[in-house]
Amino acid sequence: MSQNLHNKVTLLLSIATALAVLAGCNNDEYIAPEPAVVPKFEATIQRTSYGVPHISAGNLGGAGYGVAYAYAQDNLCLLADQLLTNAGERSRHLGPDAVVRPGSALTNVRSDLVNRFLLDEAGQRALYATVSDEAKLMLAGYVAGYNRFVRERASNLPAPCTGAAWVRPMTDLDMFRLISAQAIQSGYGAFAAGIHDAAPPTGATPLAQGTLRPADAARAFTDAFNARPEMGSNAYALGRDATDNGAGMLLGNPHFPWSTTSRFYQFHLTVPGSVDVMGAALGGFPMVNIGFNRNVAWSHTVSTGRRFTLFELTLQNGSSYVTDGVVRPLTKRTVTVDVRNADGSIGTRSRDFYSSAHGPLLVGNGLAWGLTRGYAIRDANADNARMLDQWLLMARAASVADLQTALRQVNGLPWVNTIAADRTGNAFYGDISVTPNVSNALIAACVTSPTAQAFLAQRTVMLDGARAACDWAVDASSGRRLYAAADMPQMVRSDYAANSNDSGWLAHPAQLNANFSPIIGFTAREQSLRTRLAFTQVANRLAGTDGKPGNRFNMANLEQVFFDNRSYSAELVTDPLVALCRATPLAAATNGEVINLAPACTVLANWNKRYNLDAVGVPVFREFWRRAQATPALWTVPFSATDPVNTPRGVNSANPAVATALLRALADSVQRLAANGTALDVPLRGVQYITVGTTRIPIDGADEFEGPFNKMTPAAGLTAAGYTPIVSGSSYIQAVTFDASGPVARGILTYSQSTDPTSAHFADQTALYATGRFAALPFSAAQIAADPNLKTSKISE
Repeated sequence: MSQNLHNKVTLLLSIATALAVLAGCNNDEYIAPEPAVVPKFEATIQRTSYGVPHISAGNLGGAGYGVAYAYAQDNLCLLADQLLTNAGERSRHLGPDAVVRPGSALTNVRSDLVNRFLLDEAGQRALYATVSDEAKLMLAGYVAGYNRFVRERASNLPAPCTGAAWVRPMTDLDMFRLISAQAIQSGYGAFAAGIHDAAPPTGATPLAQGTLRPADAARAFTDAFNARPEMGSNAYALGRDATDNGAGMLLGNPHFPWSTTSRFYQFHLTVPGSVDVMGAALGGFPMVNIGFNRNVAWSHTVSTGRRFTLFELTLQNGSSYVTDGVVRPLTKRTVTVDVRNADGSIGTRSRDFYSSAHGPLLVGNGLAWGLTRGYAIRDANADNARMLDQWLLMARAASVADLQTALRQVNGLPWVNTIAADRTGNAFYGDISVTPNVSNALIAACVTSPTAQAFLAQRTVMLDGARAACDWAVDASSGRRLYAAADMPQMVRSDYAANSNDSGWLAHPAQLNANFSPIIGFTAREQSLRTRLAFTQVANRLAGTDGKPGNRFNMANLEQVFFDNRSYSAELVTDPLVALCRATPLAAATNGEVINLAPACTVLANWNKRYNLDAVGVPVFREFWRRAQATPALWTVPFSATDPVNTPRGVNSANPAVATALLRALADSVQRLAANGTALDVPLRGVQYITVGTTRIPIDGADEFEGPFNKMTPAAGLTAAGYTPIVSGSSYIQAVTFDASGPVARGILTYSQSTDPTSAHFADQTALYATGRFAALPFSAAQIAADPNLKTSKISE
């Protein structure tokens, strides 16, 4: 300490002592002033129309605090239920035998056991010790914000968890598990039942490979993987050559479940000098996943990349495995969970899980654990704790180039493509995401058995687990066993790039990407009808042939393109089908009944081939196409890898077998509608809807197999109630461009912000969506202040 500073401190202490003496002379006890309390976390929450929170804080801890508090206000019960699931505590509170959710393959106890195994405490704590200090601060803030709201509502929990004893405070371990569970849902999470059920072989003659032939096993495995809750998406990145204003423009249209924490939540996050980003995130995630800042907008689509591989193990007596001639025992770990018994008492259940160096063993879907053969699975996202750091870095990007650099630097996106545009008119596509480093050469050397070959045909890589050389390769640039980010499909263009869940081979028809392994996706393969429609819509707009003025995109016509509700199957097939049924108005249904097709044919002839709410003809075509889509030899022009958008095409109705199949499918459609009391001429709004209380809200859009852009998936096919409820599809939709002041954005959250039926934001955006328009997304301070429904609150602790 300098002499000058020492003298000042001494003087201050002398003054303080003198004041204390003077106070004592007045016979009053001296009371030192309370030190100023500095809150550990604080945030301001401004809610604009439709309950969208704009959260501002002085640091990322406060930002996480505000996001969690706002999310809990709208979705406490949903997140509390997910915490219960991830922690393996469902059986203790809800009993062991109920399924986790309708359609799940897991009961509560099976879910608890496998979640405790996959998301074990020691592994999670070690994993999240590796994240940045910024991420740690944001995670700690999120835990505190959620817990604050739980404390406030402890005696008055919202619907639908009113009175639930299982709503409890969140721990840091819960926070880690929330993110990890999202990361592994395209790997371990998709095969949780098979991991749970894997057990050593018993009996005199255990199966060596499985109960199905290799090709059948591969199809069963792929079908099980594809049967997960539907997640897909479309996105356009439009560059300066495709827009009226010369700035970049983005349309993001993720297709995600309308339930669970896979629902998106809208928010805007501002930390001065750090981030200013608006968009949406999956439930329980502290940072925007899909969104925009002042200079860049981005969306994600689910990628075709496999995040896992299987390993075919050579076993000895079903209990050891062999690698390069060395015999190693399988590792056994016993997991125990609490279970509420029928009498209310608490017991326990245990399960043994087995692993090799290649990952946990699994069974089911054609794979069995025998004496000499078994199968393990490894998920590349099991040690991916980089997601929060990845989206933080993306939120700070000032250009498409910055965004691409951020993706390459961190490589923390779990299972998605990125489509982006910036204010200077650059358009970007990239599948830079966590993927096992399995090259074409490794596949050629290590995918050799008949079973492995059959699985590869279904684009699941099954490597030879008996050779160490068949392990995933280490990428020299990252030191990880992940595909090199620089080698994954990506492009920057001045016109456009797009993706609708097909592989990165086709992100622009004039720039096909072909130099990647099938673990990322197939190349030169027929594209989905949805992909083909997405590119057709862009081509029509830029050619000026879509019925709208001009031949460039602007915000108005971009929104119109979405709400046009085109269907590529309808555009390819309806006119030939009408010609066919007019020529042959009587046809036999599958059950032999002869059906008069004339009324249905008239409806189709008058249909506009759209899936708008007032369109008449949708159920007739939908039920027809559900049956007709797999008709052999349907097309006259086959698929061509040099014209993937426009092929195959041309209905082969001159072929008698095709004509008969199409007429039979239309007859079956007429029967199906009649059996469910559905009129041939009912408008779509009359049969496709959700119910809120006693109110029906009609929902437009088509299902995946119909080739829509605006995808909506009902819980089942046609029933007497119609196509209801909607379980997945278009969710957080954003259209963004830029002007001199910053981003210009419109969008909608189709299912609205809250899962609390008593909330004003339970279905308000759903009702807006039904009118066929988006809402303005206020970003600047002036726009937020001008919102007529603005409400502001401040929280701290």
